[in-house]
Amino acid sequence: MSASNLYRELRSGDRDLFCLLLADLPLSTDTWIDDNHRIIDVIRDSLFLFGECLHATGGRFSLYGFSTRKRDPIRVHAIKRFDEHYDDRVRGRIHAIKPGHYTRLGAGIRYASQQLINQGNGKRLLLVLTDGKPNYLDQYEGQYGIEDMRQAVISTLRAGLITFCVTIDKKPTTIYRISLARVITW
Repeated sequence: MSASNLYRELRSGDRDLFCLLLADLPLSTDTWIDDNHRIIDVIRDSLFLFGECLHATGGRFSLYGFSTRKRDPIRVHAIKRFDEHYDDRVRGRIHAIKPGHYTRLGAGIRYASQQLINQGNGKRLLLVLTDGKPNYLDQYEGQYGIEDMRQAVISTLRAGLITFCVTIDKKPTTIYRISLARVITW
């Protein structure tokens, strides 16, 4: 086949998609998956892959990581904001992520949802990357943590956000019990 028989088209224009990837970065991500990879390594690779792909397509996106230390404050790491360019500084921030403290996944989802809602009209996609284990020092683990996550996901649906959760766990029983977000296991 010669090059003259190949059809090419370059389309330019604004996309109406805003995408936010929220990475859950608790201490439990320091767990080894196999002899070569920890959960945090898979999260880091996922952030790189996601960033490179959306940058190549010209998509509007942001990358955030979070963990919690106490009940009220959520430690949010703005890896790439919507108004930033994806460049070597952002790649350096991805490379530098480390496991944090604990997980209040509901709080992380609520924070990320607000960032997406602030972007205005268009399709808004929230991707949550987690090991699927909501836990904390207080009564957040177990049913309380699951219900908080469920309420956060319900809020995203009411706000018109499309929500997916990607878990890095072969048996994400906790996250399956939420059942409102679309769940993909890795």
